[in-house]
Amino acid sequence: MYIAATIVSDRTAVIDHKLYWGAAASINEARFLTAILNSTVLTIAVRHLQARGEHNPRDFDKYIFQLPIPLYDPGDAAHQQLVALAAWAEHVAASVVLPDKRFEAQRRRIREALAEDGVAAEIDAIVKTLLAE
Repeated sequence: MYIAATIVSDRTAVIDHKLYWGAAASINEARFLTAILNSTVLTIAVRHLQARGEHNPRDFDKYIFQLPIPLYDPGDAAHQQLVALAAWAEHVAASVVLPDKRFEAQRRRIREALAEDGVAAEIDAIVKTLLAE
């Protein structure tokens, strides 16, 4: 139902066969993409395209890149702002205590913290504009 995009900087990490990955040219490009991919705006934009499982929509991987996600432009002010917000979102997420071992519960707690902080809404506002262009 939700994408969980992250930045993996450990070059020795092994990516599981059920995960997708891509190389970014810079940490800023990686933050730009993770902010877009984790946004509520993207989730809502894809939802109507998704097949429904027993309980929730599924198969994000088939549809997210049908959306007009722009290439990262380090000279674009909106892109720079999104990168800064993504860096702040990393800070907020890192401060969340995650006692539950279930991934879904951890992801929900982080989404709640990002919403409470206000950074999620700021990211969504920029992503909405970028996807509309």
